[in-house]
Amino acid sequence: MRYDQPQLRDKLAAEYVLGTMTGRVRARCQRLLRYNAALRRDVAAWEMRLAPLTDLTSAVNPPARVWRAITARIGNARKKTGYWSDVGVWRGLAAVSSAFVLVLATVLFSREPPAEEPVSTIAVLANDKSQPAMVVSLPAKTSAAQQHLKIKMLAQLELPAGKSFELWMLPGGAATPVSLGVIKADLTQTIQVTDAASRLLPKISGLAISVEPAGGSKTGLPSGPVILSGPWIKIL
Repeated sequence: MRYDQPQLRDKLAAEYVLGTMTGRVRARCQRLLRYNAALRRDVAAWEMRLAPLTDLTSAVNPPARVWRAITARIGNARKKTGYWSDVGVWRGLAAVSSAFVLVLATVLFSREPPAEEPVSTIAVLANDKSQPAMVVSLPAKTSAAQQHLKIKMLAQLELPAGKSFELWMLPGGAATPVSLGVIKADLTQTIQVTDAASRLLPKISGLAISVEPAGGSKTGLPSGPVILSGPWIKIL
């Protein structure tokens, strides 16, 4: 990979922060971070973009087994190599700490949901430059009749005069998009989900936002430009 190419470097940084790399590739990326300032900037940018996702969760105390495992590993490392006295290790930890916290929070949240309205499914909607701009989440509910979507803007979207943002479900394949309704330009908001939409939500592949005439599309399908889209991912 040519790390002087911005698009490839941005892709590497995104995968690093999300924690989707294999161990060997991640170790190579950590070595690159030591001397590649551009890559460090890209990693920091992705951390800033994804950090708002942590606002969707409440604090969770790790199980006792997690602390026991950490203590055991620290003890073994000290005995074998004097791990914590290695200056290079501290530099490496500083470079990856934010990404590690994000991944750890995601794992803990998915395994032990908090008491306050846990999220069951989530979508991060991005623009055509792959920049995240909106988070849409579905709280876990026992009653389909009470379901609602929570929307959080990661960036302020400019709504043209006389226009509306409309949220769409993307069923996938040859199926046409299904409207979830018009949304506001507010930074945070909640919209109710109809019974029909509740039944369809578990089966869709993604969500999208289009710019429509005031009040929403007049055709039942996206008629204006689609400005955001993203996959619909189940986490609980």
